[in-house]
Amino acid sequence: MRYVVGIVVGLIASLIAAILAGSIAFVTTFTVPAGTNANDMRQVVTIMNDLPGATQGALAVAWLLSALCGAAAAKLIARRAWAAWAIALIVAIYFGLNALILPLEMWAKAAWLFGPLLGGFFANRFVGDAPATAIAEVEAPPANP
Repeated sequence: MRYVVGIVVGLIASLIAAILAGSIAFVTTFTVPAGTNANDMRQVVTIMNDLPGATQGALAVAWLLSALCGAAAAKLIARRAWAAWAIALIVAIYFGLNALILPLEMWAKAAWLFGPLLGGFFANRFVGDAPATAIAEVEAPPANP
């Protein structure tokens, strides 16, 4: 049960971090032209075609932070490295697929794909596993009375 909760909380934390970090990255590095209709896909594609490199890089850092937060939360709860890697992989696949369909520069596409994996690496590196004695106590079969 702890593993499922870890994955769910990790996904929620990653989503919240992506919204916050992505919004901050976009707003601080790019100004949307006045009169832009966000529901008009042609206008959105035109804006994405003209997206500066600084914004593309800032968004890549935001996706790294998203995976870092989600993977750290998953590992803190599940206490297993695979939980953090699962979150990092889901985030990397999501933003990697987005990068493939958006008109970004090649380095930005690579950063959007590998940034979340780097975030998962950092989360696994800096969030500790469960102590061996705690694992043995939790996973030990019950004694027969």
